[in-house]
Amino acid sequence: MTSRIPFVYGSPRKGGKVNFYVRATYRGKRRTAPFTNDWLIDKGFPPERDPIARAASIRAALLQELRQGTRPTGRIRLAVAVEDFLESHENVASFRQISKSQRNRRKSVLLLGNPKRISFLEFMRNAWLDQIEARDLRKYEAYIEAQGYSVETLRSYMADIRRFLTWCVQREILAIDPCSAGRYTLPPGAELREEESGYPADFVNTLLAVSRSSPTVHRAVMVVSLSGLRRGEYLRLTRESIQGHALMAAGARKNRRRQIAYRMVPIPTKLQHFLGRLVLKPGAFVATGTATPLSEAGIRSAVRRFTAKTGIHFSLQRLRRTYAQRLRDLGL
Repeated sequence: MTSRIPFVYGSPRKGGKVNFYVRATYRGKRRTAPFTNDWLIDKGFPPERDPIARAASIRAALLQELRQGTRPTGRIRLAVAVEDFLESHENVASFRQISKSQRNRRKSVLLLGNPKRISFLEFMRNAWLDQIEARDLRKYEAYIEAQGYSVETLRSYMADIRRFLTWCVQREILAIDPCSAGRYTLPPGAELREEESGYPADFVNTLLAVSRSSPTVHRAVMVVSLSGLRRGEYLRLTRESIQGHALMAAGARKNRRRQIAYRMVPIPTKLQHFLGRLVLKPGAFVATGTATPLSEAGIRSAVRRFTAKTGIHFSLQRLRRTYAQRLRDLGL
């Protein structure tokens, strides 16, 4: 499950402002529009108060514009679709954010292969795209497993193929996704060690109750456990980041320049009520309640003091895994 609003991205501007846009792609063509109700009204559509519904309405309108005057294409070879997929992703900001090794892995799995294994394209012998079935994916999975790869690597390889097929369906060059409707499921990953899994619900409830004596820790536990924010994203939250049903999270990208990236994170009603009760002035940070931010060292020190006082050991990273585990249990 992705935690941001689908098809919405932020574009930083001078003065710390961020403009949000909705993007839509159809058969290699892309179009964007402002993530505002004014744009919907100008196009003759009713405004949407809910941000997710607004994004869906704007994207539907963009797709309608892109589809005007298009003609259905004939059958497409797998090689053509793979090359189009890789080329189209080179200019997508979210694709450039992932590490270089991940980008190279995707190209290796789909197109190039390596000395130890052949690519999916070579395995399928450049078949027609609409000839790919779920059994072909299971055969390739068995082939990769026979080469001695770990379960984590096997799952990553098959996830890249699934992502490619999903893209083909979105581009409408593939009618039926072989991975949809339970036709094919990804292989299970390795079992998480106890320290890598989420906390039990009883532990989180106890932590929330005990941490009320430490406002700094209580705010961090409440926000991270109910939103899945990274520690850096939580420390950057301000009053202006609270957007009703969602949070505008700002985090540093994994690159040398440490550029700030923005994403919209939907939040449950319980967290909305908690944030609504906080008395925050304009520009105030959620972590401190003032205009002074809390540093990484500051939150670690607060957690250490809380542990020394109560004897309860926890980490914000594992609370984030708890949130992800809850979403997985709900089937999201």
